[in-house]
Amino acid sequence: TAFGIEENKLRASQFDRSGNFAFGISEHTDFPGMKYDPTIGIYGMDVTVTLERPGYRVSKRKIGQRDMSKKHRLTRDDAVSFVKQTFGVEVV
Repeated sequence: TAFGIEENKLRASQFDRSGNFAFGISEHTDFPGMKYDPTIGIYGMDVTVTLERPGYRVSKRKIGQRDMSKKHRLTRDDAVSFVKQTFGVEVV
């Protein structure tokens, strides 16, 4: 997985206040099974993750759209604890 390439570590600064996080991978050949192909070369990528609670669609739908209350939104701490428990990632 992409977390394995980053040695299962993320920095706390990679999480925003809405619970989203992102990190970069310098070379696509770091993924298991990927080999260097001279016709493609080497490219990096950014991995961006958006976390939402169930029911968040209410703020995005076209008909009957409503504001999401602050209690229902994710915080940085919610996202950090979710990533730690679900993926076993260490947040430094």
